Amino acid sequence: MNQQQIPDRVGTFRKTREQFIKEMDALAVFYEHEPTQAPVLIFHNDDDHKVFCTYFATFPEDHTGVPHILEHSVLNGSRKYPVKEPFLELIKASLYTFLNAMTYDDKTVYPVASRNPHDFRNLMDVYLDAIYHPLLTRETFMQEGWHLGVEPESKQLFYSGVVYNEMLGATSTPESLLYEEIQKNLLPDTPYHFSSGGDPEHIPALTYENYLEFYRRHYHPSNSRTVIYGDVNIQAVLEHLAEYYDEYTYREPTSVPNLVQPSFEAPRQVETTYPATPTDVEKNAAYCVHAWLLPEPKSGLDYLTYAVLEELLIGNHAAPLYRVLNESGLGTAPIVYLYDEICTPYLIAGLKGVNADQTDEVGKLIRNCLHELVEKRLDPRHLEAAINAVEFRLREANFGGYSKGLVYALNSA
Repeated sequence: MNQQQIPDRVGTFRKTREQFIKEMDALAVFYEHEPTQAPVLIFHNDDDHKVFCTYFATFPEDHTGVPHILEHSVLNGSRKYPVKEPFLELIKASLYTFLNAMTYDDKTVYPVASRNPHDFRNLMDVYLDAIYHPLLTRETFMQEGWHLGVEPESKQLFYSGVVYNEMLGATSTPESLLYEEIQKNLLPDTPYHFSSGGDPEHIPALTYENYLEFYRRHYHPSNSRTVIYGDVNIQAVLEHLAEYYDEYTYREPTSVPNLVQPSFEAPRQVETTYPATPTDVEKNAAYCVHAWLLPEPKSGLDYLTYAVLEELLIGNHAAPLYRVLNESGLGTAPIVYLYDEICTPYLIAGLKGVNADQTDEVGKLIRNCLHELVEKRLDPRHLEAAINAVEFRLREANFGGYSKGLVYALNSA
C-alpha cells in the first residue's frame, strides 16, 4: 500500500483513530471536522478507482417525497456552477465511472467515482457546491417536484414534475405497490411507513416553503457522513472539504425518530388491491406474502447473521423455503427477500400469480416449512454451505458493474 504519511491534523480536521482492514487492504482513517463535529472516513489504499460519497440523514415525515425532490433539485445549479443542469454537463464532459444521487428510506446519498485525479477533484467540487450552495429556485421546485399543466385540446389541468412523473411510473407495478403496502403496514410506528420517494397522491401537498425548510434542517455538515475511498491525497481532500465545511459551526443533528418497530401482539392480515387489466382479473393474479419483523442489527456480526439466514432459507432454488414455494404449484413465482438496509429489517416470503381463494394454503405452506425447520433443526451441512456461500461472495467482492470502492462507501454510509 502507498506509504503516504497519514496526517494527524489537516486544518480544522482532526484524526480520531485509524485501523487497518486486511480484507480491503486499506487503512481506515477517521477524521472529525472540529467546528461541526462532521465525521469523515477515508479508506486509503492503492486502488486508483477513487470514490467520494457523502450522505445526510433525511427521515421522511410524510408522503410528499421532499427528500427525493431535494435530491434532484440540488443538482440543478449552485452558487459556483449556476448552469441549469450541471449534472448533465458532467455526464457529457467528465471521465466519471459513477455519477448519481439516491434517496433511501432514511438517508440521501451523493456518490461519485473516477480514476482520473483531476476529474475526481472536479466531481467532488461540483457535488460539494451543489450540496451546500444549491440555488433551489421556485422554478427548480416546480420542475423537479410538481406543477400544474394544461392539456392543449381539452384545457384540463394536470399535475406534472420530474419526481411526480417518476413516482407515477415507479408505483404503477403490482410489485412496487406490494412493497409500499408492506412497509406501511409492517412498520407503522416508524418513518419507514412513509414513502421517501413520494406518493403521487401526496406530492402536490408539498409547498415551496416546506421544501426549503427541509433543506435547511437536514443539509448541514453536522448532519452528514462522508466516505472517501482509494489512492487519494488525504491532505488535499480534507483541505477541499474544509473549503465548504468551515463555513459552518456545530448544530444538533436532525433528531432521530423511533426507527425500531415494536413487535405486534398478534399477527396482522392486510388486504389491498392494485390496478389490473381484464385479462389479469380472469386469471390467477393475486399476490400473497408473509412478512416478519426481525430484531434490530447492532453489530457487523448481526448483519452477517442475516446474510447467512437469507442464504439458508431463500438464497437459491434448493433453499427450503424457496423450494417449497417454487414447487407448490400455488403460484407462478416465489417472492422472497430479506431487507436489512433499515433499522428494522424484515423477511418476506410468498407467491405471485395466486388464486385469491388459495391464499390460506400459501400461508399454511410457509408456516409448515418454518415449523419443520425449527422442530427438526437445521442440517449442519446446509448451515455450513450457507456460511461458505456468504464468505465466498464477500471475498470475491464481485459487485457486477460497480467498483469495490463504491460499494464499500455506500455500505459504510
